[in-house]
Amino acid sequence: MPPGPRSGAPRRATGSTERPGRRYSWESSLPTTPRSVRCRATAKGSLECGGVGRAEQNTPFRCGRCGADVPASTDGHYRNHCPHCLWSRHVDDTPGDRSANCAGLMEPTGLVDKGGKGWQIVHRCTVCGQRQPNRVVREGESPDDLDLLLYLRWL
Repeated sequence: MPPGPRSGAPRRATGSTERPGRRYSWESSLPTTPRSVRCRATAKGSLECGGVGRAEQNTPFRCGRCGADVPASTDGHYRNHCPHCLWSRHVDDTPGDRSANCAGLMEPTGLVDKGGKGWQIVHRCTVCGQRQPNRVVREGESPDDLDLLLYLRWL
């Protein structure tokens, strides 16, 4: 099987055409969620796959908890939580990879101060229990609600 999407090396197609409807034997092992892997054919006929780009991650969404329409972040980072209720959705196994299959709602449980990254909200998945820090959005079109942030305890 070719290297994974996070290995940095492009995948090269060397596959077989044994299955009708599939060009390569390893296609059945690709993740089915479109957020996980994007592939494209190159001019030389090979196939390159990689993770989702930052532009594709920074998109507007509807909050799964309060239903608010959340605009894309305009502060140079991507937003992954609601600025109104601070809840998130479990979409990353590691920050930015968009490969989690859980998709549970993530409750804000506290704040941490990470040197170069500043304040981060610690979210806990209500389905699987995974904890993950997410950067606080202080500037831009829709900053996080400061009153809710200050209500969280420091961890």
